[in-house]
Amino acid sequence: MEYCRARGFDGRMYVVSPRRSELGGLPCFSSVASLPEMPDVAYVAVPRENVLIRELSQFGVAGAIVNTSAFSENARWSALPRRPDSGSRRHGL
Repeated sequence: MEYCRARGFDGRMYVVSPRRSELGGLPCFSSVASLPEMPDVAYVAVPRENVLIRELSQFGVAGAIVNTSAFSENARWSALPRRPDSGSRRHGL
């Protein structure tokens, strides 16, 4: 959020976190469905097991930028999909 603001982004940003009430000076929403409006794009920065492609697509978000890890580069996750978009096409994202 700070990075976006520092680079001149002055649009609305919403933070979704079921565990926090505020992050970076912005109020947190408990789920994508609780956002006051549909965002143009979602920036997702969460651990691999928390990527919420289905929830985003069900809300109508057209695209997502996913910043995560532990797909196939980590041995303990080797059985997981090699790509984070393994469900995105299926869900229309």
